[in-house]
Amino acid sequence: MKKNIILVAYAVKPNSGSETALGWNTFLSLSLQHNVWLITESEFRREILDAVKRYNLDSSRITFIDIGDKARQMCWNQGDWRFYLYYRGWQKDALNAAKFIDRSHAIDVFHHLNMIGFREPGFLSTHKPNKTVLGPLGGFGNPSLILLVVNHVSILKIFKELVKLCLNFLSLFLPHARKSIRSAGCLISATPEACNYLNWFFNKDSTFIPETGCSAQLEYPIVLPEKKFFLMIAKNQPRKGLVIGIKAFLKANVDCDLVVLGLSKDGFSYFKADKNIERVFFMGKVSHQYVQEKLSACSGLIFPSLHEGTSHAVVEALAYGAPVICFNNFSHGYLVSQYEGYTVDMNFLNKLNAVNIFSVLIKECFNSNEELSERRKRSKKFRLQNSWSKKAESYSHIYDSL
Repeated sequence: MKKNIILVAYAVKPNSGSETALGWNTFLSLSLQHNVWLITESEFRREILDAVKRYNLDSSRITFIDIGDKARQMCWNQGDWRFYLYYRGWQKDALNAAKFIDRSHAIDVFHHLNMIGFREPGFLSTHKPNKTVLGPLGGFGNPSLILLVVNHVSILKIFKELVKLCLNFLSLFLPHARKSIRSAGCLISATPEACNYLNWFFNKDSTFIPETGCSAQLEYPIVLPEKKFFLMIAKNQPRKGLVIGIKAFLKANVDCDLVVLGLSKDGFSYFKADKNIERVFFMGKVSHQYVQEKLSACSGLIFPSLHEGTSHAVVEALAYGAPVICFNNFSHGYLVSQYEGYTVDMNFLNKLNAVNIFSVLIKECFNSNEELSERRKRSKKFRLQNSWSKKAESYSHIYDSL
């Protein structure tokens, strides 16, 4: 049964990744099943309206609220906590817009989608709490400080992560966050860890739905090359674990190359003295099409991230049936463990020996010689079970339960 739904999603952009992909694909998938009014920020107004026209959706159901250029710059500069001051004001404007729409259209569900961080869950639950859905909620936890220390991250960066850890913990006690989360009709968690945090600190149960999805309809061509290669996709940030991944690949000493996307060699000088670094190719920033080509052909994605939500890189790799080697934490660990990947438990001993364990798994993956037909079968299974439309169905079940 169709419902009238208000979807508040700060970040929405067609043909993108991360938070903006979550916003657009959720809006599009829900619009095919319900009557959806979208409230979003105006940065990507043109792209949204062009896409809405292509899909024959009703543009009059979209409300754009401008947050200003200064706040936008803070938003995309991850780690600038000043953004939350502006975002809080934006969410109050979103609440007023939602109330206005509700007066005319008798809204059944108010869904705060993103940003997914738990620190600022908006104000929808102050309007009609029993009809409010929050999530998927994430942003809990921090990278393991032990892993940062044993992998030679600078003292300054470790100190910054320690400060973030303290601020993140204190954020669990923010009055507005606690009130909004506790009063909402239903919570969705982005990771298994988020489920635990919401239960421990807010005494609320939640439904676990990884926030990132893929397309079930598109063709995903998988063509394996004659010479194998492994892939890494990451920024040069401590939580991405780049040093672990590259060290492990070099230690594995397998007869293939490692291709690193998103990072140039000039921006990552850690391995300059290693004579085997010539087998690692730093490609810098590349197009999304190039990323897909590499994912469709790689022998595996090395993903040693220490702290992540549902990584777009991991979801796309699994959509192509590519094996993923990662830590068994957060949503990426959960998904990989469900689809025959290679995972490393985050216990103390494994943290100290992460490079050795990853190198063993890289060797194992290299020697697996999986048939192309098996990879295509796994790709199809993953896409059917983790598509954006499947997530919209899960959200619909939650709406029915309110």
